[in-house]
Amino acid sequence: MIIFTTSADRRTLLARILGCATALAACRPKPSTALVVYDPANHAENLIQTAQSLYAEIQREITNQAVRFTAQADQLNLLPLDPAARAAVQPDMQSIDQAIIDLRQVQQTSQGMNGLFNRLRNLASSITNGGDIDDYIQLIDEIRRTLNRDVAGVSSAFISMSSANAQLNAILARSAVAVGAMQAQQVSHQLQSMQVREAMLQRYLQALELQRTAINQELDEARGRAIEEEMRRQFKALIDAGRSRR
Repeated sequence: MIIFTTSADRRTLLARILGCATALAACRPKPSTALVVYDPANHAENLIQTAQSLYAEIQREITNQAVRFTAQADQLNLLPLDPAARAAVQPDMQSIDQAIIDLRQVQQTSQGMNGLFNRLRNLASSITNGGDIDDYIQLIDEIRRTLNRDVAGVSSAFISMSSANAQLNAILARSAVAVGAMQAQQVSHQLQSMQVREAMLQRYLQALELQRTAINQELDEARGRAIEEEMRRQFKALIDAGRSRR
């Protein structure tokens, strides 16, 4: 602990603490959100549960999309496409295959988030007993970077799949005109199925971004309250130091 030997030192620190506290209070979105007692363990647990729910959903959606697009590839291979259409779909199918590979990599790397969540839980509990807050803040920042990276990877792969799917839709629409009536019906059915899948994918991307934004806001709140707790400790230490010199 730093001991301030002069009244000037104490006044300087007090002014800095009060200034930071005033700035933070002004930046808080709603005064009603302020807590009388800071409970980092409870706050961290709520944040962890929200983030874990998002990651569980990402894992499920990656698996579902991989299954759907693999089935789609098998169905396209069975369609009575004309030779030109058959050749045209190959680059887009390869793009989808690569996107699935990228998604699988996100699945693997995102498993490390559980380790970060456990560390956050432990650090939050230690703060209640006077533990170090700097490590807690640094871990919040690391979780933010990792989460944003993973969500960006998922979004990028899904956007690539969506773009390739749109190209396939256009190819199938042209091919349906170039083949016989029965074959055209088969192609049209597949086209409708792909359009439904495309709409579902777009809705998921929108929901994913909303969830990412909400969790980032929770991380901001956790970080802000941790900083407030650190300033409270510094202020208390200052007051205690002043009392001890009386």
